Amino acid sequence: DSVTGGIRFTGQAVTVNGGYRMRAWYDIVQADLQRDLDLEGVAASSAYLSRLVDQQLDSGIELEKLVLAGFSQGGVVALDCALHMPSKPAGVLALSTYLARLEGNGEGLEIFQAHGTQDPVVPLVAGLQAKSDLEGMGAEVEWREYPMPHSVHPAEIMEIAGWLRARLK
Repeated sequence: DSVTGGIRFTGQAVTVNGGYRMRAWYDIVQADLQRDLDLEGVAASSAYLSRLVDQQLDSGIELEKLVLAGFSQGGVVALDCALHMPSKPAGVLALSTYLARLEGNGEGLEIFQAHGTQDPVVPLVAGLQAKSDLEGMGAEVEWREYPMPHSVHPAEIMEIAGWLRARLK
C-alpha cells in the first residue's frame, strides 16, 4: 500500500465488508451509518483534502474557483473539509452522502446536495438529516432527489452542470 497523509490509496480494510481491503476514505464499521462512525478516519481524510486544497491555492488557483465534490464517502469528506475551512470554496457537490462529524462552520458555504430516493447504501433519511444539519450550521443547501439507488442520475448531471456554471462564471 502506498500511504500519503494517513490515507491508503490502494485499499484499506472496511469492517462492514468483512475487513476486505478496498478503496475507501475511512472505515465503515457497520451498515447503520449513524453508529460507530470512524470519526478519526473522517478527520484524517478531511485534513488530507485540506492539504490538497492548499496545494491548489499555492499554485495560484483562487479559492472562489474551487469546488469540492464527492459521492458517498467522498461527499462526507468534502463536506467535512469545507465546514472546517476558515474561508469557503466556490461550493460543494455532495452526492448520495451524509454528515459524520456534526461540527464546523457553514456560513458562506453553498452546497448542491443530491440523493436517490431508492438508495440502499446511504438511506435518503441520512441525506435529509445532513441537509438539515448543514442548514443549521449556516450553509445554503440546494437539495435534489432522483428516482435512483446509490448512483448518479442523468438529470442530476444536467443540474450539476448548471449549478457549476453559476458558481464558476
